[in-house]
Amino acid sequence: VAGGLVLVCGGATDMEYFSGDAQVYDPTSDRWTGVTPMKTPRNRHSASTLADGRALVCGGQTTGW
Repeated sequence: VAGGLVLVCGGATDMEYFSGDAQVYDPTSDRWTGVTPMKTPRNRHSASTLADGRALVCGGQTTGW
């Protein structure tokens, strides 16, 4: 995302639990900051940085493998 920050969001721990958690990593300070979670937990999604610096996360799976 903007300013060299890294967005990490979603994922799965197993076939039954998909995460909506989201965090931003700042490599300059080596710090993680929690941000607003995704409305729909998902796995195998993709993310793109928009022109204004926000991230668009879409697609992927919301249930099962």
